[in-house]
Amino acid sequence: MEKEEKQLTDFITEDGSIFKTYLTAKVERRKAYKRSDPKRIESIIPGSITELFIQEGSRVRIGTPLLILESMKMENLIKSTVEGTIKNVFVEKGMHISKGTIMIELE
Repeated sequence: MEKEEKQLTDFITEDGSIFKTYLTAKVERRKAYKRSDPKRIESIIPGSITELFIQEGSRVRIGTPLLILESMKMENLIKSTVEGTIKNVFVEKGMHISKGTIMIELE
């Protein structure tokens, strides 16, 4: 049985940093990072909506509190990362959501 020779290659991160690494099957299989749309607020963890601070039509600035997502007895204050107007609110107080749920959409 022949030994597979590993090849040293450049690994470029999203911010442009370059690292030397051996090209392995794991590196070849990895998915490319896809930046999410900043105007679509998705949950990154499952949890419950305990507070909702905005409604459709509200104007928000960067840092405006949008909602509180409680998960594992911890309250996570979700703030806006962009300026805009709330186009859609897909959640309501008391709702249980899963990871990846679109909670709010801005325009």
